Amino acid sequence: MGLTAKGVPKMPMWLTIIRGAAIALSLGALIAAAYNVSLLSSWARYYGGDGPAGLIIFSAIFTWIVLGCMLAAEFFAPQLYIRSIFFATLVISSILWLAAWAWAAAWTADFYHLYNSYYIGRVRELDAWGGSMAAAVALGAATWILTIITTVFFVKACLADPTGSTFVQQPRNDPETAEPKPETTITA
Repeated sequence: MGLTAKGVPKMPMWLTIIRGAAIALSLGALIAAAYNVSLLSSWARYYGGDGPAGLIIFSAIFTWIVLGCMLAAEFFAPQLYIRSIFFATLVISSILWLAAWAWAAAWTADFYHLYNSYYIGRVRELDAWGGSMAAAVALGAATWILTIITTVFFVKACLADPTGSTFVQQPRNDPETAEPKPETTITA
């Protein structure tokens, strides 16, 4: 059953730490992207909008929801742990992070190319705008890598534990509801 089974697969503790690190790095990416958006009222508004920063913010919130629900269900409600849903949302999160940091990296490279080619001199607002986007790109790329690692080892854990988890309560062995034993007769 693997990915279609219910219940928490047996996963190593370091995978929980990786998920916590992904949540923390996505928080950093969200802070950098939000700071970038806050600078749009200054000089940076002439360069562009909040597209890449907005996608990074959305990806961070989506990651919090996915990994937060995954950890909460793992520790507090293992009977609600549906592996296929978590696998699908991890794949979507990986795609979102790839799109977000790649788009933001392209914008940041283009921004620095234009900024350095016009010999404007150093403008504090533009330095902050480019620096915050570069920080969001770096943190987003690191979060993407951790999300990929989480997805790969989650699938590996699910395939290694095809029947379900040890956390899910199994029905008790009740003699009244069990199959009847065949009676043996003694012939003399």
